[in-house]
Amino acid sequence: MRFVVKSYSKKFKLSIVALAMCASLSGCVSNLTEPEVSISTAKAFSQLNPNENYVDLASRADEQSQFAALILKTRYYAVNNDLTAARQTIDELLTKAITPLQQDQIMIMQSLVYSLSGQYTKGLDTMDKVNTLSLPKQVAVYYYQLFSNLAISQYKQSKDNSYLIKGFNAQKDLYNFVDGTQKNSVLKKAVSILNMLDAQTLTELATTSDDMLEKGYYEYALINSSRTTNLKQQLFASWATTYANHPLTAINSAPAATDSKEPVQMTQSASAVAPLADGKRVAVLVPLTGRFAKNVGEPAKLGVIAALQDREAKVYVDLYDTNIMSMQEIMAKLKTNGTSYIIGPVLKPEVEALVAASNSITTIAMNEPGTYNANMYYFDLGPDYEATNAAAKIFSDGYKKPLLITNNSSRAERVIEGFNRTFASTGNSLANTCRFNNQESAKADLGTCAYNQADSVYINASSREANVIKAMLPSKMPVYLSSESYDGLNNTGLEIALNGATIGQMPWLITDSQLKASATKNMPKADTLTLQIFAAAYDAINVAFNLDKLTSSKEDLLHGLTGDIIVGDKNLLERSLMWYKIGSDVKGRF
Repeated sequence: MRFVVKSYSKKFKLSIVALAMCASLSGCVSNLTEPEVSISTAKAFSQLNPNENYVDLASRADEQSQFAALILKTRYYAVNNDLTAARQTIDELLTKAITPLQQDQIMIMQSLVYSLSGQYTKGLDTMDKVNTLSLPKQVAVYYYQLFSNLAISQYKQSKDNSYLIKGFNAQKDLYNFVDGTQKNSVLKKAVSILNMLDAQTLTELATTSDDMLEKGYYEYALINSSRTTNLKQQLFASWATTYANHPLTAINSAPAATDSKEPVQMTQSASAVAPLADGKRVAVLVPLTGRFAKNVGEPAKLGVIAALQDREAKVYVDLYDTNIMSMQEIMAKLKTNGTSYIIGPVLKPEVEALVAASNSITTIAMNEPGTYNANMYYFDLGPDYEATNAAAKIFSDGYKKPLLITNNSSRAERVIEGFNRTFASTGNSLANTCRFNNQESAKADLGTCAYNQADSVYINASSREANVIKAMLPSKMPVYLSSESYDGLNNTGLEIALNGATIGQMPWLITDSQLKASATKNMPKADTLTLQIFAAAYDAINVAFNLDKLTSSKEDLLHGLTGDIIVGDKNLLERSLMWYKIGSDVKGRF
């Protein structure tokens, strides 16, 4: 990099000459059409005013403010995407740079242009040459913000976790240069960056770090990543005791902020949401025809009808077939017919399509949306949510070295991620994982699995696969099963084979009730997932009628078929599974 360096003495002499001329010519100042503007270095790196013409400002800057004015001019061109003009202004800055600090400011401007032109590694390499120890406060704030943005952009392009660490470290350093409420914003941004890392990486960082400040950040991020509200609250309380003087104690009760360039993730405000009431109109969005009608649409429809009948509710219900109508078509109707609530959709693509259709109607969906929508509350019936509950249960039972055994189904990765993210948030190591292909190959595939190093086992497999696997385990090993592993209380042979294992399931699926008997009679071939959809749809109606209470207080919960329900982060309808040891007597009315 080439810099044109001028002497201080030459600049000083020119200033003296100018002053002398003004002293001898009384009309020197009065002849100026506009007063000169003085611009500080701090102003040069402060937030731009969208109403300010920085090109004009640069032309009116006084002699001592020329460099700062050109910094503002460069930034003005850059944010308006005139990178050619920004580069030309940087060339002009190079001719005026005198001090090492000015040279550092030029490198920051070069990095800004690299950032906006997608040359993130060049920008980071240039930023690394800046002497950060000599930067004034406002320049340092700008530097660390730009450095963090460059690092995150490069991570998104390369998926290299080292850039997330760089982005986090920049936010950690930025904290020392901001004041007041800005400190909390920086802390939340730092945590949100760490939460982009997977649980294994966060665990390794927390384990290997000798720096208590960094270690506190890593452990906080692990806890923050948990999707189980009650567990998070317990772990945050423990964290606050260990890291009593950590900066993050200021936001310990608040959720982490997200990257401003990502979809905004916010929790529901404390203000109550209008509940469903008699006389209102409800739209039920499910596939009534096509290949998902029998196992998805039908149970969801029956669940809604059963709940409305049980409540003796007097509402208008409109059924929309999502296999025939697009979400745009459905929304066009709903916006004109006075619909107050939407129940559904169930399938994830349809949930995401509803969000994309600019839905403004309060919705109880039965799948996780890809993008946060303030009007959408949702059940998560996925295997990762179930695995999250299992990890929390195993931890609460006192086990610290679980073994995770899963089949190689399409859902396996979600199970592993959900389980490990929650278990790692407790401060323990990730679970060892063993996989198998099918029931016939299970013994061979799991032959080298280190059972003796575990104090418990979580099995994600079908009932028949779980039967084979459980027989391979040490007789006293505590075994926990996914809902997929158990066919119900009526399958006597498998129930005996899995005797003693603990399963987490929706309460109504492992208890006897008139509602369950009626549902199974109407859906004689229903599998576990079909019955779960029925239960979620049933509970969706009751959530809608009580949403004001559930959103106004975290203390309120709803006893549902799917479990005890509360409104959690990002409007997730969190539910507590019922844990049942196979072989014990749970048959009773629910």
